[in-house]
Amino acid sequence: MAYQVKLYGVEVSPFVGRVKIALNLKGIKYEYIEEDLDNKSPDLVKYNPVYKKVPVLVHNGNPISESLVIIEYIDDVWEGLPIMPIDAYEKAQARFWANFIADKCHPALINALGSHGEEQDVAEAHKQLQFLENELNAKGNKFFGGDNINLVDIFAGYIAFWVAAAEEALGIEVVTKDKFPKITEWCGNYLNCQVVKDGLPPKESLVAYYKQRVKIALNLKGIKYELIQEDLNNKSPDLLKYNPVHKKVPVLIHNGNPISESVVIVEYVDDVWKEVPIMPNDAYQKAQARFWVKFIVEKVHRAIFKAISSHGEEQTVAEAHEQLQFLENELNVKGCKFFGGDSIGLVDVCAGYTVFWAGAAEEAIGISKVVSKDKFPKIIEWCDNCINCQVFKDGLPPRESLVAYYKRWFGVPIMPVDAYEKARARFWAKFIDDKFIPAIFKAFVSHGEEQDILEANEQLQFLENELNVKGNKFFGGDNINLVDICAGYIAFWAGAAEEALGIEVVTKDKFPKLTEWCHNYTNCQVVKDNLPPRESLVAYYKWLFGKE
Repeated sequence: MAYQVKLYGVEVSPFVGRVKIALNLKGIKYEYIEEDLDNKSPDLVKYNPVYKKVPVLVHNGNPISESLVIIEYIDDVWEGLPIMPIDAYEKAQARFWANFIADKCHPALINALGSHGEEQDVAEAHKQLQFLENELNAKGNKFFGGDNINLVDIFAGYIAFWVAAAEEALGIEVVTKDKFPKITEWCGNYLNCQVVKDGLPPKESLVAYYKQRVKIALNLKGIKYELIQEDLNNKSPDLLKYNPVHKKVPVLIHNGNPISESVVIVEYVDDVWKEVPIMPNDAYQKAQARFWVKFIVEKVHRAIFKAISSHGEEQTVAEAHEQLQFLENELNVKGCKFFGGDSIGLVDVCAGYTVFWAGAAEEAIGISKVVSKDKFPKIIEWCDNCINCQVFKDGLPPRESLVAYYKRWFGVPIMPVDAYEKARARFWAKFIDDKFIPAIFKAFVSHGEEQDILEANEQLQFLENELNVKGNKFFGGDNINLVDICAGYIAFWAGAAEEALGIEVVTKDKFPKLTEWCHNYTNCQVVKDNLPPRESLVAYYKWLFGKE
């Protein structure tokens, strides 16, 4: 689909991150074009001839550059949550603090991080940060923008995410909880905003996956090893000792020598243990294997993660398909069981995300497959071959654990992603509140008077028809959504009222799909956990409708 809005950027740039978050805040769909700043595209040079840098936003063919200018443009053009305050003085204050962060905080923090925490540089950064700490103290709100994020929060996002990542990588602390408690609290609030999460580059989303690469390589070689599980929120002294630079997993210890970074470890395993080769012997084939591994890590995994994170949004799935097609073509050209030929090689080990993790994530959030058999038959065939290898099986975590993890990670959307489907969900939710609930309540008040039940049945028939048309387990498809939550009155409260009054309104013979839906809905654990005791509700309705 053609987008009216395009954003040219670099994924790791905090300036680009600002614009992504502003677009997300307004709910604007856009095409993202990743730039290589060492080899700038003709479009970037054309759209930003003065600075030739990112971010650049193109709207209806018109380019806008500089993150602050872009964000104010977004706020001027699109409705939705305001990024800038309405009041003129508050607007001026927001611009002041945004410029302060850009001109004072940002350079001071870069110096502190660049010097690896040199005392004088950290002191200068603290001096600037104290102004932000004081501002948060004075406001006493969740965000600089009050109850919602605004321009200042978006600019200060550099502290919450990018600085924190750099601190972790360098093993230093600049923004400490004891010195800046309000900033630390704000960081937590900011990073927990969904629009912020959606605009940030992945941090450690593939940590669990990277562990498994090494396990599969070790299994291929038949090497016995001890696995030590790490708590990344409370890293062990050994992890900090053996990987002092990145302080992350995986780390392999062999004869007391630590090796980190999954691809580096896999190649080390292949160099030391010669039994089953993971890397090709031929120099050109070895270079090709390294090329495909880099492509999978930098292009395929990121594209799939983005597609799944967006809950299957059309544009992100199309981008994932574009990258997967290269792998499909490579398998077609090779005509072998694996990327490595007749045996698993380095590329197969690193492409394992496609085999197992993506499938678990798709199952967790209930989206149609990103990697489908009709579109990618060779990849699916390759997936089956990998999963049926014992060394692969032995290196994989239990699927149900991974599905549960991804459910927590990605969550289940209450509203559909598609704008039209979202509008339909709002329509049916409003219909239930405005038409159905008053009709059925009237039938209960009259203790089942025939005319009132007929009117309630008339409204129920619309819902029955909708379920018939959809043909799904829930109004929301395979998972409950807004309509199911609003219709929950039928499944539980109406049933309790019927029991209290000794009447039937929602009958199985008249409304088979609704009855089936009621059963499915009330058997969802998230629903069960939030329902009152039925006997209490029955007793309440008996009192309410005068049956006691």
